[in-house]
Amino acid sequence: MGSGIEGLSGMRPVTTWPDYRDVNILRPLLTLDKSDLVTVCRCEGVEWVEDPTNQTALYTRNHYRQLLEKEDPQLLESVQTLTELCHSTNTLIAQQGTTYQA
Repeated sequence: MGSGIEGLSGMRPVTTWPDYRDVNILRPLLTLDKSDLVTVCRCEGVEWVEDPTNQTALYTRNHYRQLLEKEDPQLLESVQTLTELCHSTNTLIAQQGTTYQA
């Protein structure tokens, strides 16, 4: 993926498996807030389990996420907006490429 428009689009709720074009990866909970998921689990009597490495700064992704969340609590919403814009842009570019190839 990388850091171009496609990389900045982030994970999508539905993605085609790269090696198998007829297999989709579904992420139905991707758009839900963590707090909502935790609440639903509690209400349904399901134990919430979290990867303990998410709380450490050992991994670069966690270090920056923790740093930025502390600096700007609205950052997550801004990043989500950015990923949607990048996804829309990437989709438009792909559609235009198909149009020009035809």
